[in-house]
Amino acid sequence: MWDGLRTKLPADVPAGQLTQVQATLAFPSAVGTYILRWDLVQEGVSWFSGKGVRMPEQTVSVQPYVAPFFGGSLGVDQTPASMGAKLTMSVPVKIENMSNFDWGSNVNLSYHWYDAAGNLISWDGLRTPLAGTARTQIAAVNAQIAVPATPGTYKLRYDIVQEGVAWFSGQGMQTPVKTVSVIVPPLSALYTAPATVSGTPNATITVPVTITNAGATTWQPGAFNASYHIYIPNGPLFVWDGVRTPLLAPVAPGQAVTLNVNVVVPAAVGTYLVRFDVVQEGVAWFSGQGVPMGSATLQAQ
Repeated sequence: MWDGLRTKLPADVPAGQLTQVQATLAFPSAVGTYILRWDLVQEGVSWFSGKGVRMPEQTVSVQPYVAPFFGGSLGVDQTPASMGAKLTMSVPVKIENMSNFDWGSNVNLSYHWYDAAGNLISWDGLRTPLAGTARTQIAAVNAQIAVPATPGTYKLRYDIVQEGVAWFSGQGMQTPVKTVSVIVPPLSALYTAPATVSGTPNATITVPVTITNAGATTWQPGAFNASYHIYIPNGPLFVWDGVRTPLLAPVAPGQAVTLNVNVVVPAAVGTYLVRFDVVQEGVAWFSGQGVPMGSATLQAQ
């Protein structure tokens, strides 16, 4: 084949300048091994190869088309029977790739929410990447699940999606369903914090954190404080009992407050993960009650 498909340049390319394109290819209809040569053409004038420009080439193996099979096995037994309203939960899930293709960057674990009668409440759940899971491979992931805001009984249906192609459930895969009671627990919180904070070693910095009372208990100053824990990224706990930042006034259920949370920077230069947590003194850390913590990357520099 000589006259290949054209891929337009995105703009004029001055002499000496590079550009990048996504080339459109039409493969031969017959199975076999071919030499693919790349060429530029000035339409109506000449091919660059006709002017002595060397054509880069590569060997291409054309294989028979195999229809994709969308399959997988999901182990979701660790799904909590109850979840706090409005929270984003992290649920351990075991997954086996039973498709006839390796899962790339466009394959994600997701879910759908239904009410107790089976009516769809929310289809497009948060995504948890499954990239790099090869055929027959078993992987363990933490599914990120946004819980409905209204208390009640729901059905959580796990699913896998190849973005822009298909949901696996729509291709015949059986997907597990778990019944979940969505409640407003006594202690619950939502956190909004900067993505990254920094400070000099041993210094005390303040981090603006907005904390919403997502539970049923009013937080009273003195009894409740904002605090934090520090971790090595992808590693162990470094500091558990962070300094306390007091509330300035009671925080009622549904109310949000922004605090300048005091954080002591570790003595060693490096990158850490600081996780924000509310504590009811002498009773419980909220994270110990299953409430996800807020987080930020902490640079000690």
